[in-house]
Amino acid sequence: MTLGAGQYLGWTEERWDLGGVTVTSTRYSALQRQSRHRHENPTYFFLIGGEFCDVSSELGTRYPERFELLFHPAGCWHEGISGESGRCGLNIEPSVEWLAGFGLEASDLGKYRVESDPVRGCELLRLANSGMPGEWASDQILEILLPSEPVAQDGSGWLKRLDSLLFASDGTRWSLRTLASELGVHPVYLARVFRQRYRCSLTQWLLRRRLLEAARGLSDGPSVSDVAHEAGFADQSHFGRAFRSYFELTPGHFQRRWVERVAM
Repeated sequence: MTLGAGQYLGWTEERWDLGGVTVTSTRYSALQRQSRHRHENPTYFFLIGGEFCDVSSELGTRYPERFELLFHPAGCWHEGISGESGRCGLNIEPSVEWLAGFGLEASDLGKYRVESDPVRGCELLRLANSGMPGEWASDQILEILLPSEPVAQDGSGWLKRLDSLLFASDGTRWSLRTLASELGVHPVYLARVFRQRYRCSLTQWLLRRRLLEAARGLSDGPSVSDVAHEAGFADQSHFGRAFRSYFELTPGHFQRRWVERVAM
């Protein structure tokens, strides 16, 4: 089956039309099967709660984690099934006309893929929690959806090692100086290349990763104090201020909003 603009196999809870790009909050029940289908437009799914399996000839069988972004190019066949707790998230669908307004074609969005990026994840959660303010959300969505374009390699391969260190399980332990020393580059050079590559500073990137890890922990149901400690925050009040600043919800409100939505 081919799904037209705004059509999905889950339940629509909220929808925002941002002048040519549509963002839909959708929910899928436990073990709900999504039969083989494709989308008329390029479509992203940002998983906020629950779990699911996606099956395609391009990627095989994948199990995106919470706050990862799954991209389906227009016309790509796929199917899947929700996990035992169901799933909820954001479907993001840019129209051909909207892309053309930026001088882009659908092919510029890249291949079928799953992306994990704490900066994009935090920005999408912020947009969802603030109700997608139309006066600026459309431009920001474009920055989130474009595939990452690595800066020119310098022949040393240290940029690939940078990625592996950042996304390792202990990736939040770095500072600019310690990371530069580990990579064998000057801290100032690393700072400049990092901002070009990730569109933010290393400090901002690490904070957003900790916040996403905290949001993932809240989705599992433990206490806010335990989550703050596991995410590397010195105290619960600091964690609460940082979390609310980025997600526009307190940790407790976030836990109730997204965890209860999956369980409905």
